[in-house]
Amino acid sequence: MEIQPFKFEPVKFEKKFDKSNDEIYYTLMDIMATRKAINSIHTLPTWAESINEKIVGNLMIKSIHGTLAIEGNPSTEKEIEETLNEKVEVDKITERKKQETYNITKACEFIKQIGKRPPDKTRIKLSEEIIKELHNIITYNTKENDNIPGNYRNFPV
Repeated sequence: MEIQPFKFEPVKFEKKFDKSNDEIYYTLMDIMATRKAINSIHTLPTWAESINEKIVGNLMIKSIHGTLAIEGNPSTEKEIEETLNEKVEVDKITERKKQETYNITKACEFIKQIGKRPPDKTRIKLSEEIIKELHNIITYNTKENDNIPGNYRNFPV
């Protein structure tokens, strides 16, 4: 019997049965022992975790793309992915679209952090302070006219 945990093929048992009940009993015991051994292999959780990370990463890219597109940023999903994979120092970013991508990523990380519920399971309340902090993160170093990150506008748009 050969077991290959990374292939999605049925496990084949090549034991032939004769008319003896003892033979069936011992074969079933072998099957149960083999099943227990297979179940103890921890490949599926690792595999499932990597798939989950990939799905979350793809959703993040699509979400950032949609958010940036609303604001007129012409970045493609591929460019966003490349920007996210770069190890850049935020103060050395020169392109506005890369700065906006970086900022939105930081805003998503901020939301993820504040979204974690405390041990007492109290609800997280969206506050003016959180909204201003998100605005500060999103508009950091974008050099918009008359924009002060983290503050309200006091002029018509």
